[in-house]
Parts: sequence; C-alpha cells; structure tokens
Amino acid sequence: MVTASPTPSESGAAGAIQGPWDGTWTSTSSPGANGTFHIEFTQSGIQLNGSITIRNTPCITTGTITGALAGNRITFGAVQGAQTIAYTGTITGTSMSGTYAAPKCGNGVGNWHATKA
Repeated sequence: MVTASPTPSESGAAGAIQGPWDGTWTSTSSPGANGTFHIEFTQSGIQLNGSITIRNTPCITTGTITGALAGNRITFGAVQGAQTIAYTGTITGTSMSGTYAAPKCGNGVGNWHATKA
C-alpha cells in the first residue's frame, strides 16, 4: 500500500500554531530597543488569524494578525490603524523565530522569537 506524503503546505497545518504564544523582539535598527509580545493565533489549514499585544514599543501596542504557513515557514502581519509589522520566520515544534520589519515605525527591523504558551 502506498500513501501520499503531505505537501509542505499541509505538513505545517493541523492546528500546530493555534493558541497562545509568548515572545521577545529585539531591534537591529535601534540598538537597545527590545520588548515582549503575546499572540493569540487561530488557524484554519494554512491560514492564520488572531491578535497581538506588543510591549515596549511606541508603534503597535495591539493589533490584528493575518498570515499563512508553508511547511515550517510562517509569515504574518500585524496591523493597528496605519501601522503595520511584517513577520517572517520558521517554526519547529513549539518554538518559532525570524525577522520583522515595521516600515511606518522608523523603518524598524529586527529579530523575534516565540514559544507556545
């Protein structure tokens, strides 16, 4: 009997992201700027939605999230009014990390890491 292997977009799905995540961010464009964040993800297949609360930033403090999974790659964006932050990264088990860009917040860029709460 032969069974099909899941495609990369399917293998990262199945509720792996759904739920609360706690993380840290560190700016690479503004030395010394760093903080924490909390995300509540909802997941439908590879599509992600949810909310984020970010601490120690003058730009986005709370926002809505939309994003997607492709295998172990995750991309999502946070929006609060005219402010946006784009996150890209990889997920391994209950941990994910990557980079972010906040073009309307002083062109801020940096690194982030989160673990499932």
